[in-house]
Amino acid sequence: MPRISVVDGAAEAIPVADGSVDAVWSVNTMHHWTDLDGALGEIHRVLRPGGRLVLVDEDMDDPAHPFHERLRRRRAGHGHPFEVIDPVDVAARLRRLGFTSVHGSQEPVAGRPARVARGVRG
Repeated sequence: MPRISVVDGAAEAIPVADGSVDAVWSVNTMHHWTDLDGALGEIHRVLRPGGRLVLVDEDMDDPAHPFHERLRRRRAGHGHPFEVIDPVDVAARLRRLGFTSVHGSQEPVAGRPARVARGVRG
């Protein structure tokens, strides 16, 4: 049996069995999710008890991000095309779902400003 499987789906409808996933690691996708609560509920459903979750979205709105100025100029006059993720809010939602060891913060990841939420499925 393969240790890693790749399936086509969306965060709000993950096509795997309940409790069948050991870890969820998502990078630069949260701002694309159409239903944050739906996605977090799906992640809770598919993670096994004790399964770990790490959600990371680079914070390109932070002036310290190397792409900040280029993206600021590109978005000028067009509005912000994506949802701004508040990692503290994401952490609170994870706690309500029963995640433990939850932490939400803005912190560097790989040397770039990021919005990060972590937790363990209870």
